[in-house]
Amino acid sequence: MNSLIPQQRDQEENVVVRTGKKFAIKKMRKLFKKGALAVAKALMRMTIVLTKMLITFLVGIFGPSLLLFIGVIFLVIIIFMSVQLFYSEGVGLDKVGKELRDYIILQSNQSVDLNDPLQRPYKVPPELIIAVMQIEYNYDRTPDKEFIKRIAELLKPTFEYDQYNEYTESYTETCSKDGCTRSPITRTDHYVSKLTHIEAWNTQANYTYKKRLGSFEKTGCSSRDISDPKTGEVIDTITTCKYTRKMTYVLESSVNTEDYSMLDSVLNSLGYGLNDKKMVEALYLLSGGKINYINWLQTTGGLGGIGGFAGFDGTIIPGDNIPAQFMKFYIDAEKKYGVDWYVLAAIHYVETGFSTHKTMVSSVGAIGPMQFLPATWVGWKYNIGGGQVSPSLDITSLAVIKAGGGYGKDGDGDGKADPWNEADAIHTAASYLAANGYSSNPRGAIWQYNHAEWYVNKVLNFASVFRSGATYLANGDVPQATKGAFMRPATGEITSGFGPRWGKMHYGVDIGLGGRSNVPIVAVADGVVKRSYYSSSYGNVVFIQHNINGVTYETVYAHMKNRAVSEGQRVKKGQFLGYMGATGHVTGPHLHFEIHQPSWNTTKSNAVNPVTIMPF
Repeated sequence: MNSLIPQQRDQEENVVVRTGKKFAIKKMRKLFKKGALAVAKALMRMTIVLTKMLITFLVGIFGPSLLLFIGVIFLVIIIFMSVQLFYSEGVGLDKVGKELRDYIILQSNQSVDLNDPLQRPYKVPPELIIAVMQIEYNYDRTPDKEFIKRIAELLKPTFEYDQYNEYTESYTETCSKDGCTRSPITRTDHYVSKLTHIEAWNTQANYTYKKRLGSFEKTGCSSRDISDPKTGEVIDTITTCKYTRKMTYVLESSVNTEDYSMLDSVLNSLGYGLNDKKMVEALYLLSGGKINYINWLQTTGGLGGIGGFAGFDGTIIPGDNIPAQFMKFYIDAEKKYGVDWYVLAAIHYVETGFSTHKTMVSSVGAIGPMQFLPATWVGWKYNIGGGQVSPSLDITSLAVIKAGGGYGKDGDGDGKADPWNEADAIHTAASYLAANGYSSNPRGAIWQYNHAEWYVNKVLNFASVFRSGATYLANGDVPQATKGAFMRPATGEITSGFGPRWGKMHYGVDIGLGGRSNVPIVAVADGVVKRSYYSSSYGNVVFIQHNINGVTYETVYAHMKNRAVSEGQRVKKGQFLGYMGATGHVTGPHLHFEIHQPSWNTTKSNAVNPVTIMPF
């Protein structure tokens, strides 16, 4: 852990909407006395402040009258439209303002090769840069040209190309009255670059190619006559024909995945909290852009789609890749601080290999199993430089830590908080992540641990491995295993069956929550997880492929609260997959379950009524 100072908490504006109205009127009067560029800056600041007031109102912190609320909404919209008019359209800007706007557009255009049609769609939008600029104005930081260039560079997409040999093969065939002969095949290499991967501010794209070797085709012939030297009579004709074929690589698949990791990393580096990120999205949406950042952040992106199991009701048996002696510390810390156990395990592994590193002291002086700087542990009032504290200071003393405002925690109840003790260090890491907003912005919290995006991704990758390797034995209403290949996916009443419903076809069955909580969903048979992700329609969904007596099936478990399995994982009949939930397009919490033979497709033409396959 190399962070010196924890991220400053988001601060809500402690004002009521009435105060906001007075503030807006006062500011508007001042605007008429300023130049166009200054007006734009003031409008940006006012937009942010008023939007924060609006967010504060929406979450119920204050309770102004509806009429006043509508008035503030209208004012916010007008102000934002003015900002867009100034910077997006260039209307009303003075010389300095126009120069700044032109520079934003220049940096946006330079983020890709505009002559390449494959790159153009991934250009950094000027409106996104402007949205970030507005947050900077709110923090009394002036986003100059250097800042604009830095943001454009950080959000610049990367394009990866591979070399493919699209060679040409050829041979000649020479024929006469005596027959035909072929020459050996010769090959002429020709390497071409093809795009294989794109990482942009809002997406990851992967392209795969397959070989296609053509057939030999005649490309030309030439003939010459052979004459009798005595009579001059043509006695034979020699014909030589050339045949060629070409190896090409054609696009086999292209997969575009919504991914805001790059944007999130940039905003984390600026110290933005969740509310700031919400406003970046809101401002960009108001300018006409398309963005799903916050939804991604709070579903698939927050923990890479693996979150949501803090407080699991049951027994967790770790896989062979986690030392069992540490599980109690992870689970206890998870219950106390709401940080997923497998994320704590991943940090423990990334930092010190589960406490196996020889010294457990980093190059910058971070110490112990979870690598805390002494000043972070005991409090920065004791810092003597570089995050270190005086050797005479008892950094395990709870009183010293409390006085210094440090993060150190007593995880095992022995009256001390020792950074070299696994229980204490793991509890402290959980407390640190929770204090940095893990519950609402886990990527941002993990970023604060090391201030590097590679670190966040590495931790999340191992977290996914550790979570998938564990066995979850859920308590509560688990469906009873039955004889035969299949069993029910969950207990409860079928609230909607297979067949026509509301003028449309319902391709599965719905099992209702029925007023219960933490209802486990299990695999109906042995199989392999084909997909585990968050869908806008299915919500949290798991697809499992089964091979039963030589027959292939694919089952679908949709609208889950969370997911305990990952793509490629082998599962057993009755294995816990997650809890019943209400994610995606739903009217209430339930499990939507489908079965397809042999596999799922977008038209669901292979759907089978589940009650004809398994006991319900």
